[in-house]
Amino acid sequence: MNIREYYAAMSRLYLHQVILCTIFFCILILPSLKIIQFIPTVGVGIFIIIMIVYFSIRYLYFTYKSTTLPIPNKYEATNKYIMIDTSISSYNWKLYTEDGFCRYSILKLSKKEKKLLLKADDKKAKALRIIDHYENKQWNIFNNRDSMTIISDNNHIVFKALKIDKREYIANNGQDHYRMLKSASYCVISKNGNKIMTISTGLMPLRMQKLFYSSTPIIGFANDITDYERHFCLGLFLK
Repeated sequence: MNIREYYAAMSRLYLHQVILCTIFFCILILPSLKIIQFIPTVGVGIFIIIMIVYFSIRYLYFTYKSTTLPIPNKYEATNKYIMIDTSISSYNWKLYTEDGFCRYSILKLSKKEKKLLLKADDKKAKALRIIDHYENKQWNIFNNRDSMTIISDNNHIVFKALKIDKREYIANNGQDHYRMLKSASYCVISKNGNKIMTISTGLMPLRMQKLFYSSTPIIGFANDITDYERHFCLGLFLK
């Protein structure tokens, strides 16, 4: 999915909401107002009208975005992504390149999926799945009380880190330390004191604001970061 397809899906979502609210108003609220004008009924009617106006504005905005934005030509390797919290698909988050390509999709695993992948004593672990659309791979991240584990798509453990405190982990090699420093608009994850991932909001360049909201989080990875460290950092940030 590229960013134009995302906006098109959002446009359809708000159109459906406009239709549902209009049907609800016409079938339930309007006949009630004709029979008897209770103050609560009038209040609900005003609220529904406000919702219809709001959803209509959002529909027009996303329709405009989906039809006027340029179509990305090709994927270019990068270490900078824009994270969008999506509510239009089975995925919870998507990471887009600056040009609007979706490189990664992230979703929370259901209880049924965790039951198939985890041992009986790990059922309460928080679990995420990261799908790499460019390389056609997926990774599962399990975060329990005392550790975080990265499992590849062939169900092999590729990385495990033990929790030292709430925001600090040590790798299973006993040498690499990972620490997260987080504030309201900025987050840094470091490895042995060196930054390997940064997340910032509210500092988006103007050229990127043509495609994304200015408050959308921007994620930057170090050039020498490994795949499993990238997924570990995302799991640590989203836990």
